[in-house]
Amino acid sequence: MQRFYLDHQQTIDDLTQRLDDLSQDLAAKQAIDRQLQTDQARLAELTDRYGQAEAFNRDDADQVKNLLTETQTVRLQLEENARQLAAIDSELSTADEPSNAQGVSLKWLAAGIVIVVIALFALDGALKTIGGLIGVIAAAYGIFRPMLTSQRSSGTNEDYLRERQADLTHQASELSASLATFNDQVATLQQTYQLGELPPTEWLASQPELRQKAQLATAVKLATEKSNALAQKLTQGAQQWDFAVDQLGLSTDLSDRINQVKQFVTARHDESQRLRLATDAIQKADQQVAGLTQQLADNGRKIKDFLAARNLPDETSFEKAYATGQKNSAAAQSGAGNCGSTVSG
Repeated sequence: MQRFYLDHQQTIDDLTQRLDDLSQDLAAKQAIDRQLQTDQARLAELTDRYGQAEAFNRDDADQVKNLLTETQTVRLQLEENARQLAAIDSELSTADEPSNAQGVSLKWLAAGIVIVVIALFALDGALKTIGGLIGVIAAAYGIFRPMLTSQRSSGTNEDYLRERQADLTHQASELSASLATFNDQVATLQQTYQLGELPPTEWLASQPELRQKAQLATAVKLATEKSNALAQKLTQGAQQWDFAVDQLGLSTDLSDRINQVKQFVTARHDESQRLRLATDAIQKADQQVAGLTQQLADNGRKIKDFLAARNLPDETSFEKAYATGQKNSAAAQSGAGNCGSTVSG
């Protein structure tokens, strides 16, 4: 391991300096992916609920508010109109049948047919039935009005009812036309914003979630791009260590690989430190040995010079001469002592 490190030390040390950046990029990608997973789940939920529906812009949102209000108002007016016409028709039905006809009123007959057509193709539910009833009443009025007007009025109340019936029928025609226009505008908005089967009455309530859906779609797109960019960067960073995969037994998991490399580099640095300390100790010991060797050599030269000055061939001769000198010195001291004793006696 240490040999491999020393052989690739420059490359390993350079790559090691980038490990912290690699770790930060990995942590950033993991955080992005966690949020991305949450956003994708919520986006899928909203997409299942609303499909490709989009939120209104401000102007169209205001238009929808007005349309819903106006449509509701017209529907209520049509219902009230139909109720009043039904009441009038009930009162008139008690009147005597006309004795003869003087022709057909084309204006009222045409108006009745138009109302029936509008009810069939522009209205739905109860309003279709109400509109059809109004159209039939108008047409019937056009057919039977000449017969009714050919006979003398049975009283001012019946005349009033006839006039009121005509006014209500005309109002119903105008209201139906307005409702058809509103329905066309609703259909256009429905197609523009891909609202599908979502009922218009739920459009405004769905706007907060539709706006959230759009925001999530943008966030998911950006996060995916950033995650992919980091993934590519991390892959490139991991591949730079491929030369050491077999020697270090590196994992394919990037997080594990980073930890393995850090542990390897730390161990190698510790080993290098121990080697440096050992080398320093050896060098210091060598220096000490060299100093002692030099000191020993100097002492040897001094001894040789000392012996040469006394004409002694070697240290053994010096030791013998020294020993002889010590004996002579001792004998001389002993002789001097004896002479002193004799004199004093």
